[in-house]
Amino acid sequence: MKLLNPIFKCNLTLLEGVFVFAAGFGSRVSTLSLISYWISDDSKATLYSAIAVVENIGHAVGDPSLQKIFATTLRLHWSPFWQALPFFVTAVRYLGTLVRNEANKHLGSILLGGLVDYVY
Repeated sequence: MKLLNPIFKCNLTLLEGVFVFAAGFGSRVSTLSLISYWISDDSKATLYSAIAVVENIGHAVGDPSLQKIFATTLRLHWSPFWQALPFFVTAVRYLGTLVRNEANKHLGSILLGGLVDYVY
């Protein structure tokens, strides 16, 4: 297979990775746009501030932990497969959040007898 970029010696995998990254890149902008449509104009600044605080807390906690996991995999000289461990950790975190949210939705409907319809 002909190399696409001989400087970095990468192949088609780079293009596939960029495609996956680009596919999810616009989700934040789309979500903020949808939220802006639903929220009244006098509450938008407060909502955007709250979103920025939550995002920054997530970055302050998540980024260093994922970098530490990646540095550990490099230091231990594991196989290249394990260098993807930060991505596996992130996937497990998202899966745990999804399970927790679904359990909360189910538990809430049981406790309230189905009288309240949750919007998730």
